Amino acid sequence: MEETVRVCAIENEAESEIVCSILKEQGIPFALRKSEDSAYDGIFAAHAPWAIIEAPLPYVDSINQVLRDVRQSHAAKQQAAPASKDKRRSLRPQVDIAVPVLLALCVIVLLGIVVNQKHLLDRYVGQQFIVWKWDAFEKAMVGRLQSNGRLRYKDYDRNLNFVYEERNVYSLGDRITTYYDDNEDGFSDRYVEKRGDGTVISQGEDHNENGVYEHEVVYHSKDTFVEYIDTDDDGLYDQAVIHNKGKIRTIDIRQELYGDQP
Repeated sequence: MEETVRVCAIENEAESEIVCSILKEQGIPFALRKSEDSAYDGIFAAHAPWAIIEAPLPYVDSINQVLRDVRQSHAAKQQAAPASKDKRRSLRPQVDIAVPVLLALCVIVLLGIVVNQKHLLDRYVGQQFIVWKWDAFEKAMVGRLQSNGRLRYKDYDRNLNFVYEERNVYSLGDRITTYYDDNEDGFSDRYVEKRGDGTVISQGEDHNENGVYEHEVVYHSKDTFVEYIDTDDDGLYDQAVIHNKGKIRTIDIRQELYGDQP
């Protein structure tokens, strides 16, 4: 029969539960003797450890290693706990500052939205004889004639930034003119005018985005159309290029109107 010896002292019940659980999992034979057990007659209760582990001699090193691992793990947790508390304390002043700043930013953003929305509504309310209504499905302001409810305008704001990137103007005679604000600066960069059947009647482009259409085309038929060109961006067309069934003729509009004067 193997000799049984006292291996180590256990400091408390929590340590006992962990160590005993590990020893059982590893199949190490041992016996736990508490200080108040009758085997000791209470002699060591006042000064002895909470309990002592006894085991066969060959398992002494293994049990001591388990106990060291448990105590090292416990010590590491105790060191980490104050560090996390200190970290939370150090973050508290930053949080106290960040929360009011975030609230102030939210208020500023909301005020900006309200002001922009007010300017937008003022712009539309100022137009007489038109009743405006926001269409959330199409993301567009829809304007109808007050007299008969006929559709007159559709201004699309698909990215909801209070700048309408596309405006459709519905005219009598079933014509539709679409103005595009590609850079969303509040000014039209190009337009296309169509009949109700989709046939393009005219179109224009503002290449340098200065608010003036430098190039416009008016269609009389598919292969007969006139290009008007403003070469100096003064708002007046300088040239007219006539396309007539494959034949092209260029007219200097200023020369025709004013002779040799520029």
